[in-house]
Amino acid sequence: MMSSENKEDAGIYVSPAINLPTLDQLKSISKGLGLQLTNEELLQHREHMKGAQKAYQRISELVEPTLEVKYPRTPGHRPSKDDNPNNAWTGVGLNLKRSHVSLGGRITGKSQCEDVTLDGNSFTSSLPVTNPADPSRSSGGSSLGSGALLSNGQVDLALGGDSGGSIRIPASWCGIVGLKPTYGLVPYSDSCFLDCTLDHLGPMARTVDDCALLLEVLAGYDGFDSRSLTGRAVPEYSHIGARNSWYEGWVSKEGFDGCEDDVVDVVKATADVLRNAGATVEDISLPMHTDAVCLYAALSEGIYIQSFMGGSMGKSFYPNSITDHYRKAIRTRPFDLPITRQAYALWGEFTRRFYDGKFYGKAQNLCKALTDEYNKALKKVDVLIMPTCQSTARKLPEASFGLTELLREAKGVSKNSPATNITGHPSISVNAGYSKGLPVGAMITGRHHEDATVLRVAKSLESGLKV
Repeated sequence: MMSSENKEDAGIYVSPAINLPTLDQLKSISKGLGLQLTNEELLQHREHMKGAQKAYQRISELVEPTLEVKYPRTPGHRPSKDDNPNNAWTGVGLNLKRSHVSLGGRITGKSQCEDVTLDGNSFTSSLPVTNPADPSRSSGGSSLGSGALLSNGQVDLALGGDSGGSIRIPASWCGIVGLKPTYGLVPYSDSCFLDCTLDHLGPMARTVDDCALLLEVLAGYDGFDSRSLTGRAVPEYSHIGARNSWYEGWVSKEGFDGCEDDVVDVVKATADVLRNAGATVEDISLPMHTDAVCLYAALSEGIYIQSFMGGSMGKSFYPNSITDHYRKAIRTRPFDLPITRQAYALWGEFTRRFYDGKFYGKAQNLCKALTDEYNKALKKVDVLIMPTCQSTARKLPEASFGLTELLREAKGVSKNSPATNITGHPSISVNAGYSKGLPVGAMITGRHHEDATVLRVAKSLESGLKV
């Protein structure tokens, strides 16, 4: 091997995969780290770095494994407005050579999401994704395209990502079903990540049965993701049926406080439906549930470190091509980032420089207290129920809105959903009814790895509301 600084091996010249830092670069780094190294010491460090340079050269030469491509496709194209009434598609006509997946599904296209998936209000995507129930309103976020496509009947099943509610918020506002599964049940391999302790992938559909069917396809260890548990059999979620009897807790104070009156009325009206289906309903308190949004604010430091700066997502299969492209784009045109990502970057860099992860670490430790509180409540009842969002779909922002107004509209969409991203419990949003023609979601949360119970209760509610 031969490089610009390492010619000890005979052979042709090979361009270095990584260049050694210059003395000026090392001086700048040393100053930034407060190491107070002399030029001579830095030059000795630079000489020592040749070993790492050689290792990186070898890494560059090795061919990394690729995942099997069962269904090759071309990227497709953005459809016309007539075929994309809510701006929910980002690409269709994928030209799959084998368009039917293993269990008979047909991949139709790629749905739109918020830019860098960091928003709950569907206006930071390249085109705002409008709500099929009212085009002047949001479809939620950040899996908003999936929610809108299901709601307007263009697809039967869709995938979503949920790091703070991004499956369940669109499900609530679009009147569909969206499940954030138990943490690790669905592998996250080769997916773009925000924070590996919060990220979930899950199914979205118009009915609970279809949601369960897609979960059965998605769930189970894939051989890569360390968050997935090996040796755990995947239940036949597609054969769940409705639940005949169960105990459920209504988080009547913490889950309903701050919700708009019409949302409270619609969700609480389902109590009788669930009693008729076999539920024993009781009020239950989760005092620390209200602290979940505070924990999430501190945990957002991890979103900055991992997704913005290039942190670890644990043992998995990394989506290197897209993350490399994304980070190069950040370095080249950071000013083009959506305002939500700018806000995370400013706060994340501030806390990194001056607080060194102190609050992130404490928040991670406090996650155990929140998880313990949920587990304790779920020993008394089978599921917990509260509104998914505190309001029906918001109006899309006006063109005249300034930065402060846009940030306000982007955040605080759901105070209830982040808690189970933190605790890892399965949580589903199912349509509970309507207020002035707009859907209202009820969120049902169950014990770890009892996703089937959550689906059964959701099925009971869905069936009862249809009677």
